[in-house]
Amino acid sequence: WRNRTKYVGEWRDGKKHGYGTHSFYDGSNHIGKWKNGKKHGWVMSTGGNMGVQVYEWKDGVRGEWFGHINWGNISANRFKESVNIITKKDPTTFQNLIFVEEKLMDFFDGRLVSSLVTTTGDPTVNITNYFIFKATFEKGHNVTVAVNAEFKTKGKAEKTALKYIKIVGQLPTFLREGVDFIVIHKGNENWTGGAGKIYIHTGQRQKKFIEEIMVHEAGHAALDWYGAGTVNRAEWATAQLADKKFISEYAENNMDREDVAETIIWWIAVRCKQDRVSKKNYKKVLEAIPNRLKYFDEKNYDTYPLVCNFE
Repeated sequence: WRNRTKYVGEWRDGKKHGYGTHSFYDGSNHIGKWKNGKKHGWVMSTGGNMGVQVYEWKDGVRGEWFGHINWGNISANRFKESVNIITKKDPTTFQNLIFVEEKLMDFFDGRLVSSLVTTTGDPTVNITNYFIFKATFEKGHNVTVAVNAEFKTKGKAEKTALKYIKIVGQLPTFLREGVDFIVIHKGNENWTGGAGKIYIHTGQRQKKFIEEIMVHEAGHAALDWYGAGTVNRAEWATAQLADKKFISEYAENNMDREDVAETIIWWIAVRCKQDRVSKKNYKKVLEAIPNRLKYFDEKNYDTYPLVCNFE
């Protein structure tokens, strides 16, 4: 595939079926059995950042876990139940946006993952001009904002940057301080985050959940072990095993890559925004993932400008 993943193995009707190896761009591999395009049977994951893990799967679902929270019918959008945890009316620590320069740079661009044409040997990187800004906040830690020059003028780029950087200022300090770069492109691709960066596409379809998506991607940027984030992988895995439930189906199906980012949204919800969570959902979260909530509780994070209660 264009994103440098590949599958070598048995096929049936155009789908992975039988024994095979699915290799990813980071060097990790899934080796084992597949059925109708999904993992089915024993599969070993190894290499890259994965370590070595062996799970038994059935129709793409790991058999040893006890599932995820049942939020009802949220298949269309996994952020539906967490909407309004942060809103436009909430305070922001953002102070100022200063133009620095227009510069040729190379940044990830989700539109190029499946594109037939790219300007570099890496099919996910867009080498082009960017309008570069410096964003300042209360309590320090500046964030560089790079806006793709496809926005034509410095004025339009600045207006676009302001929309998103104000949301960055609404993040709790411990997440915001883990974000060094915000990169903004046009297009309706999903946002991505990791290793101190958040990549935004302004046409993202889930506009109603934009603040929650920012929290999720900041979780990747600031917390994931893949980018030297603050979460300890072994300690998190221990908490997962103790809980045996996941906050969402997406977290369950991607336990090593998405669980932290999915969970941090609901930690903020139950610890800092209880008035915006129904009693029913509040209870669901506390009962499902107590050990992962405790993991975050014990970090003594600086949550400003959010006011939180850990009692």
